[in-house]
Amino acid sequence: MCGGRTPPASNQVVRKHGLKRVICYLCKFAEVSTSGYYRWCAAEEHRQLREAADERDFLL
Repeated sequence: MCGGRTPPASNQVVRKHGLKRVICYLCKFAEVSTSGYYRWCAAEEHRQLREAADERDFLL
């Protein structure tokens, strides 16, 4: 649930702006786990790299 730990990268922003409850609320609203949300956030760079590789492959 929402009592879990926040990953270090976003921990600073969450504490600074008091977003922990907002993130928890939005995850509940979207019916996703908070751990799944943070896992999705952590994978952003990998998704972008994969998409760029796919575009290069498409152009070949």
